Amino acid sequence: VRPLVSQQLIANVFDMAAKFGNAIPAVTPFESVRLKEQAMNKPLPRDKVRLIQTPQCFQTSLIIKAYDTHYDESFTDDATVLENQGERLFLVDGDRENIKVTTYSDLVMADALLQGRQCI
Repeated sequence: VRPLVSQQLIANVFDMAAKFGNAIPAVTPFESVRLKEQAMNKPLPRDKVRLIQTPQCFQTSLIIKAYDTHYDESFTDDATVLENQGERLFLVDGDRENIKVTTYSDLVMADALLQGRQCI
């Protein structure tokens, strides 16, 4: 779902995972972020929030062991499964062009980014 991932991001993720056992690319949001809890909501500081991307990289033995658990609704990606086992996650700078293509508008954005790359 992230067809525009760069070779550099992949290399950065692998390098960090080789040092620490895992690596998860992440970017700071440009948008304002709010935490919604039932009928209430409150702002969160952008500098403390990260948007998580893929590819995520893990030491094989750790992620296999992590998946030997019961499913939990809080699992949104491989990183949350590993974190559930008490493992610390290591974030690496993501790439804003590493967009997730899940809707038609995402596809339009991906096309625009590819067109831009061809002009360079």
